[in-house]
Amino acid sequence: MERYLPYEEKDLLRQVAEGNEVAFRQLYDRYKNQAYSFALGITRSTQVAKEIVQESFIKLWLHRKALQNIKQFESWFFVICRNLCYDALRKMALDYKIRLVYEKQAEYQVITADEIVIDRENRELIHAAISQLPEQQRRVYMLSREAGLTYEEIAVELNISRNTVKEHLRRAVAAIKAYLEMRLAVIITLLALPLP
Repeated sequence: MERYLPYEEKDLLRQVAEGNEVAFRQLYDRYKNQAYSFALGITRSTQVAKEIVQESFIKLWLHRKALQNIKQFESWFFVICRNLCYDALRKMALDYKIRLVYEKQAEYQVITADEIVIDRENRELIHAAISQLPEQQRRVYMLSREAGLTYEEIAVELNISRNTVKEHLRRAVAAIKAYLEMRLAVIITLLALPLP
C-alpha cells in the first residue's frame, strides 16, 4: 500500500474536517483496503467486513470536525473499526441465539398482537424517558448508546472531558431507570384499582 508523508495526511484530515468530499474520497481510498482486511480478520465474514468499512467511513464523516484534534488518525480510525467489529460479533451471536430459540420454540409459541403492542409501548416508554433528560445528558447518552462511541470519542465530539462524559452517562442512566420505575409504579397502581 502506498504510504503518505505525515504532513500530507494532516492536511488531508484538515480538509476532510472542513467538509471537503474530494479529500474524504482520498482518505477513503487510502484506508478502505486496510479497514476491510482488519474487519475480515475479526468477523470472518466478507459481507459483514464490507458493511463495517462503510459504517466506519460514515461515522468518520459524521464526526469529521473531530479530525483536527486527532494526533494518531490511523489508531483512532481503527478503534472505530474495532468497535464496529465487536458490535457486529455481538449482533451475530445474538442473532444466532435468537434463531436457535426461535427454531426450538417455533411450534409452541405464536407472537400475539398484545405482545407486539407491549413491545412498541416499551420502546415508546424508553424514548419518552430519554426525551426527559437535560440536553447534554441526552446527547452523551445517544452518542454512547445509539452511535456506539467510546467515552474518548464523545469527549472529543462534545469538547468535554472523559470524566464529564462518564458522569453525564451515569446520571442519564439513573434518570432513565427512575423514570421507568415511576411509570411502572403508576401502572401497577392502576391495575390494582377495582373495575367499575
